[in-house]
Amino acid sequence: MNFSIGDGVDGDLCVALSHEFFRCDDAFEAFEKVRISLKQDRNNKRLRYKAYNHYADFLHHYYEFMIGCYRRDYANTKDPDHKEKDAYIMHHANRVLRNRREDIRRGIPDALNLNRFEYPETAPSEFASSFRRYRNIVGGHTNYERSEKFRFSDFYKKYHKYVCIMYLESLSWWGRHKLEYPYLKEMSDFAECIID
Repeated sequence: MNFSIGDGVDGDLCVALSHEFFRCDDAFEAFEKVRISLKQDRNNKRLRYKAYNHYADFLHHYYEFMIGCYRRDYANTKDPDHKEKDAYIMHHANRVLRNRREDIRRGIPDALNLNRFEYPETAPSEFASSFRRYRNIVGGHTNYERSEKFRFSDFYKKYHKYVCIMYLESLSWWGRHKLEYPYLKEMSDFAECIID
């Protein structure tokens, strides 16, 4: 269904986007805490389990957030096909990389303390499709490939930098209300049924 920016559907989509981004941010913060704890207790099986899960949750929610952004950018509620999703994510990743390099060139400090030459011109061509496939295997669907065939550590080593750069860019826009959460309609109202 098509909609217009500023109408009721758009307002509801923005609420859903805020909620999804908060979930993404919560997962990233949980992952970072576990990652730091693992440096002190690297053989702790429970922490290793949590690290995987929190990172899978982070990828899942960030991917869903990006697809929600696609819907808003195209003012259409339909689910885009995987080619449209991949193209959108690649465009966004490359735009963020270009903007980071340009900001550093203009003297704006980089949030990751990188110089502009540490940001590649473009993300690897398979980045978006790998992001989608790993998100589906590790956080979306129960599949035998999760245990060995899809090495999550390979994804992290190869693509975490790109996901992190995109996430930080999104955080500057969608994370602003973090100190005082906005009213999220049903996501806020749900608490009423568990406190009475």
